[in-house]
Amino acid sequence: MNVNSDKYKEEKIKRKAEYEKATHDSDKEENIQEEEQADYYEDSIVTHLSICDVLSNDGVTKVLKKLYSLPKKKFKVHNHYKKPSIFHKYDYVHLQYSESGYGCFAEIELLEDKYIKSIKETWAQINSYFALIEYCFTFKKPLDEDSYNQFVYDNIRNLTSKDYIIWHRISKEEGKRKDDMDYGLAEQMTEESFPLICQHYITSFLYSEQGKNNPLINMEYRIRKAPIDINRLYLKGIVIAYYNKKSNYVICSDYDKPNYCMLTGNNRFPQFNICEYSATYRNEIFIVSSDIEN
Repeated sequence: MNVNSDKYKEEKIKRKAEYEKATHDSDKEENIQEEEQADYYEDSIVTHLSICDVLSNDGVTKVLKKLYSLPKKKFKVHNHYKKPSIFHKYDYVHLQYSESGYGCFAEIELLEDKYIKSIKETWAQINSYFALIEYCFTFKKPLDEDSYNQFVYDNIRNLTSKDYIIWHRISKEEGKRKDDMDYGLAEQMTEESFPLICQHYITSFLYSEQGKNNPLINMEYRIRKAPIDINRLYLKGIVIAYYNKKSNYVICSDYDKPNYCMLTGNNRFPQFNICEYSATYRNEIFIVSSDIEN
């Protein structure tokens, strides 16, 4: 089951034509409303992906040890914090009353990776024991629909039993031929696998206290040429988390998954860093989601 196959692409065009015909044949008033709305992902490309983790001071120490031991053939690491030693254990996460700690642990260049250019690791203090860790993945080329699918196809085989993997039950429906594909499921599996593949880099090369058994909160950064008009975006089945009219971006999330997406228009990429916001607003930062009826 492969979203990059010619058969899948042909079926996708066929399904789109069938949907447009069904919409056209439906109630005229509803049809006009649908035509006024634009596809949420229309002509957008993925430029970055952020994955967030929570680590104790011991966890931060383990991450730093990993950063200093990455093979130089595959990684070029710019470390900004001292390596913990046997005799000196640094207190990276500690209580601060007047302000919240915030900084960049390291910038990692991936020298041999086909798709990922670098991973920037930043942190912000949550309390006296835990820190929020953000891994920002930058791609060598922005991922359009084809390269997005190819990224998943090329890397899905790297996931192992040590990674968190979403399992899907595929049952044979009556009347279907042996070579028939569930195209909707193939699309869903691709979208769900994308952040998990990036999470694999964290759990394999670095360290995570939660990433082995749970999907980590993540956010795709998408840009497109067209401006963002919140009134025209087709947002059925999506929860709006935040819309910034001045900076021309919208952040959306799934109902039951830790997957967020920031979409911005006019080819503008807003300066947005989760750790920076957390350090600035501390316990006052909340993302409030509300259902949107279209």
